[in-house]
Amino acid sequence: MKTERQRMDLIYMNEQIILLNDSMPAGFFRCCAGEDRRLDIVNHELLSLFGCTDTKELEELTGGTLKGMVDARDYTRVLDEVLEQFRLGQEIIKAQFRIRSKDGGICWVDCRGRVVEDERGSKWVHAVMIDDTEAQNQKQEYWEKSMRDSLTGLFNRDAAVQSVNRYMQDGDKAPDGTLMVIDLDNFKEINDTKGHLFGDSVLTEAARCIAGVFDSQDMVGRIGGDEFLVFSKQLSGREEIMKRGRQLIEDIASLPSVKKSGSKLSCSIGAAVYPADGSTYEQLFLKADMALYAGKNWGKGRCVVYDPSLRPADSGKHAPGRFTDGTMIDSENGRYFVANKVIHYVFKALYESTDLREAINTILKIIGLQFNVSRAYIFEDCLDGLAMDNTFEWCNEGIEPQKDKLQHMSYEWSAYGYRENFGEDGVFFCMDIDHLPRNQREVLKPQGVRSLLQCGIYDSGHMVGFVGFDECRENRQWTREQIAVLTYVARVIGIFLTKDRAQRILKQRLATLQNVLEETSGKVRGSSKGAFDALTNLLTAGAFQEQTEQYIETGPAPYTTALFILDMDDFKRINEEKGKLFGNVVLMNVANSLKQACREGYLIARFGGDEFLVLLKNTNREDASAVGRTIQREIGGILSDTDSKKERISCSIGVCLAGEGERNFSDIIVKANQALLQVKKSGKGGILFYEAVEDKENGSISYDYLKQAREAKRREQSSLDDKTTTAVALEVFEKSATIDEAIHILMGFVGNRFHLNRIVLYMNGEGGHGKQSAYQWVDDRTALLYDPTDSFRREEFYIFYHLYDGNGIAVLRRREYETYNAGLKRILDRAGAYTMLSAGIFIEGRYSGMILLVNTETEREWSRAECEAVSEMARIVASGIKNTSMLIEAKQEAEYYRNHDALTGLMRYDRFKESCQMLMDEGKEEYVLVASDIKGFKFINEAIGYTQGDNILRMFGDMLTQNGLETNCYTRVSADQFLSFGVCGMDRNDFVNMVQGLNNEFCRMENEIYPNINLMIRSGIYFIEKDCREIETAVDRATIARKSVDYIIRSTSVVFNDGPFDSSYRENEIINRMEYALKHGEFKVYLQPKVGLDGLGIVGAEALVRWQHEDGRIVSPGDFIPLFEKNGFITQVDTYVFGTVCSQLSQWMEQGGEPLPISVNLSSVDIASEQLIPQILEITRACGLDHKYLEFELTETAFLSDSARTFHVMKTLQEEGFITSIDDFGSGYSIMNMMADIPTDVIKLDCGFVQSCTKTGRGREFLGQLIQMTNKMGFTSLCEGIETAQELKMLREMGCELGQGYYFSRPLPMNVFFEKFCRKVIDKS
Repeated sequence: MKTERQRMDLIYMNEQIILLNDSMPAGFFRCCAGEDRRLDIVNHELLSLFGCTDTKELEELTGGTLKGMVDARDYTRVLDEVLEQFRLGQEIIKAQFRIRSKDGGICWVDCRGRVVEDERGSKWVHAVMIDDTEAQNQKQEYWEKSMRDSLTGLFNRDAAVQSVNRYMQDGDKAPDGTLMVIDLDNFKEINDTKGHLFGDSVLTEAARCIAGVFDSQDMVGRIGGDEFLVFSKQLSGREEIMKRGRQLIEDIASLPSVKKSGSKLSCSIGAAVYPADGSTYEQLFLKADMALYAGKNWGKGRCVVYDPSLRPADSGKHAPGRFTDGTMIDSENGRYFVANKVIHYVFKALYESTDLREAINTILKIIGLQFNVSRAYIFEDCLDGLAMDNTFEWCNEGIEPQKDKLQHMSYEWSAYGYRENFGEDGVFFCMDIDHLPRNQREVLKPQGVRSLLQCGIYDSGHMVGFVGFDECRENRQWTREQIAVLTYVARVIGIFLTKDRAQRILKQRLATLQNVLEETSGKVRGSSKGAFDALTNLLTAGAFQEQTEQYIETGPAPYTTALFILDMDDFKRINEEKGKLFGNVVLMNVANSLKQACREGYLIARFGGDEFLVLLKNTNREDASAVGRTIQREIGGILSDTDSKKERISCSIGVCLAGEGERNFSDIIVKANQALLQVKKSGKGGILFYEAVEDKENGSISYDYLKQAREAKRREQSSLDDKTTTAVALEVFEKSATIDEAIHILMGFVGNRFHLNRIVLYMNGEGGHGKQSAYQWVDDRTALLYDPTDSFRREEFYIFYHLYDGNGIAVLRRREYETYNAGLKRILDRAGAYTMLSAGIFIEGRYSGMILLVNTETEREWSRAECEAVSEMARIVASGIKNTSMLIEAKQEAEYYRNHDALTGLMRYDRFKESCQMLMDEGKEEYVLVASDIKGFKFINEAIGYTQGDNILRMFGDMLTQNGLETNCYTRVSADQFLSFGVCGMDRNDFVNMVQGLNNEFCRMENEIYPNINLMIRSGIYFIEKDCREIETAVDRATIARKSVDYIIRSTSVVFNDGPFDSSYRENEIINRMEYALKHGEFKVYLQPKVGLDGLGIVGAEALVRWQHEDGRIVSPGDFIPLFEKNGFITQVDTYVFGTVCSQLSQWMEQGGEPLPISVNLSSVDIASEQLIPQILEITRACGLDHKYLEFELTETAFLSDSARTFHVMKTLQEEGFITSIDDFGSGYSIMNMMADIPTDVIKLDCGFVQSCTKTGRGREFLGQLIQMTNKMGFTSLCEGIETAQELKMLREMGCELGQGYYFSRPLPMNVFFEKFCRKVIDKS
């Protein structure tokens, strides 16, 4: 009976599922989750998707399985996607695929489902399926559009490259073809003289012409401003290519629009044949590009097919200006962009890399690909300087490596006379190796080298290697810019390799210097066997115990003997972050600090790795506490004179006062250790006496255990005992973060090791290695007697120079005092020295500094081995200082290139904008911006050559800087376009005349130098007005004025503010781009905060639209919004803004916080639309937004055009829960008579109206009354345009509730606004 009931329940449940699913607007099916996945339930909607009337027809069509429903082309992909989603644990499974209906039609479906387990444990797939054909077709349409050039409709560059690469994927199966690069000659001149709109129409017509000349199967694309690419599968023979090329040249010259305008247009064509000239797109494009520019050099208007006899120097703007992935760089300034990019990359890679060899290998690869060489490599001299090794190598595709064959190349035999090839500039260039001596040809020819460029690596003026670039495919002519970049790269690499070389030389010398300290170490060990710690020269734990027990046996009074056990806090972190070497020197300094803090007669010992013992005699609790605090203060200042100020050194101290009858050393030290443990638990950095320990039994351990544990830590920490001074010095300079830190650490080590009283390191600042500087170290018994950089130091510096022996060492001794001259006596007396050793520091052969090692208590003997060690240490210091100086210089040069144009030395454009914006934000002066360019500069380059063209640009930049104020800012934006920004300190007419005069004088001089060109400078001048707050807007206005020179008046300068040109020019430019701008995201939504004037808290924001072109230019809202309101496009822009705001609010809510209300503007055009309200509701519903977060602002003038419609819209919005406000109140005709009935929440007083009212007493009275009336009528009052604290104060006193303006914040991008204002709101929630 129970089984039958279950069966009936199951039937009923299935019937309910079928009934429910038949009412669904989507297809539904259920199938078992087993391997066969057979269908169990389907609804009517699913049957209709397949064109079936019942389940029988569906089963015949699909076999009744899930696999049968999916089109065979998609099944494997869909199965993989579904299994991956299962693997990731996704509950809802999604897939898109095609299905085939009964009548053979194909449609796309979107299928979503989940696996459900019934009460019997059976698993079923429940899924819905909807027709997705329209969306998929739209997606395909969007994809196809993304592959098309928006102006001409041809393939864009990415699509063109993909198309060619796909054709070549078949390899040998692909038939021959031809790649053609087409460039419109002098097209920039058409743009300059006829305008960009006309130029765009010519490009469109040229595109149709090119497509018409070739077959429909051929690929035609636009890859640049005036450049096109064709890949023909039909052409391969030279005659066919030339015939088709001539036809195209004739057709381009006959374009109707060009002929009608009276202009002339031609094109140049370069062609390369597949696969004869290359098997990849990059290879074919390079060859076609070389052919193109060979034709241009021969006279333009030509079609040239690539021939191996063409030299790379014939290639034009693309050869150095394209990356290997095909990325194009602007023809005029591409070389300098690449130069800056390479220089910055090289320095960054070397400076930040932890693996020098890996960094250099990467750099060689990048440079090799960038400059398309066959081989890039480095040779370094062997340490003996008699031969050289090939140490690094990168080879291009198809080039055989040579590194293994080029080891130990002797300068006497295989490389005889090779260094003589390098000029004074350190560069060796050979276009044809047949011109080299026979012995050198015999080395290079087996490598396949045809031409080469090599740049020397120098150390102290001597060549120690070179960076080289081989060309094995042709005889190559290198450009001046390429040589300059590669020479710089070689120099920077050389700095790092030289440092590495110096370290290798020093390490090699260490093998012969292992006995450096044998004599000194033997004496110390022999005289004090086991009594002193080798690192700190303090007592060992055993010696400390022995001497303490002897003192205790003398019977000191109770509580007059205190034992300190001191532990360095977080010392493990110092070891890990800075290295044990740094930690060891800190411990040396701790030992000195203990000596300085303790009285004579106290016992001090090193107990463990970072623990110390101190025994205070004849003391009491108060005195012991004072000594402890002094110790902590001294230790806390150990690193105060180094660059490691972030490292805070501290210690904890446990103290035991020996009480009545306490005579056992072990008991006393264990009690002190218990006090120390409690201090560490309480937060470290304190002092605690054993009497204050709360639980005296807890933590009590034996002294033997303490001793063993501390001895293990001491052995682990001490790594300097068996190292020579040279080894330590080398390690210090390898691991220290800065030169200052290295010197301080090294002086501390040397002072302790050689038992010195004072060390001074003095740098004279000569020889180009920085300013005069000095460092000083003293032990605990010696005072800092004088300023180490005073004039006396310079006297010592020069006197010692004449005393140095062959190792650069000089020693003065007190016992020889009477034999010295007055100068030497004065040196000994001023230093108070018994013995003084000076080691000279020589950098690049120049005497640059000295290290003074001084003993002020006793005279000491310096053994030969010790002098050699100090001499070697001085060489390491010299090398470290030199390398640091070179790195600083290279870093400064890289920083310069990053911020300045490599050609002119002017600011880079981004830096220029930052500097100008800061000045504009300060608003202290009236500024002017001048945009200048050289008319037809592309033609000038082609007429007199790029080198002379560069000289003209460089001289024009010099002319700007030499005739302007030092506070002005200048930049070369690109190619021949310059900007000048500064204070306008003269009458406007005088300024315009000055600009005109400078331009004319420059043109006169240059035209005299180059009589075959007619140079003309065009300048647009914009006197920046108060309403212009963004530098991009100012640049845009000056640029518009510059471009208008040829459109409006035959002059060489135009002032934007005077508006002498036809406004239709700008309007046409805006109208022609508005659709493109909206589609490509050029319209940006900015938010300006609204502030409650009572507590000055953010209460909301207003959404404002900004238009920023892809090239960074800004279009002022005052230029495009009135135009859009006139032509109706404002509706699309407002919809975009509203949708963006809603989407952003929704995202902020998803992050878990309550966002701020945002207001958006509605124009009178929006209000007139019947679709406005439904569209608003649909967008908010889709985003799931509460209407209280949205406010709509309508201008006062909107009521005057159609007051009834405006009232209706505002009332409806209020009823739907939105906030409404009247914007710009007081800016137009007053609607005061309507205020009582207007359905609004907020009255926004126009900024111009507010500021005009504040100028007079009557105006302020009127404004105050208006605000009071607004508030009393139940509206919220908001004043716009608040810019000063005075305005804020006045409006608060008048009772205004909300404010908005630059005083609080300028409009911000939405992401910046969120981080600045909303993040806190969300975080708090």
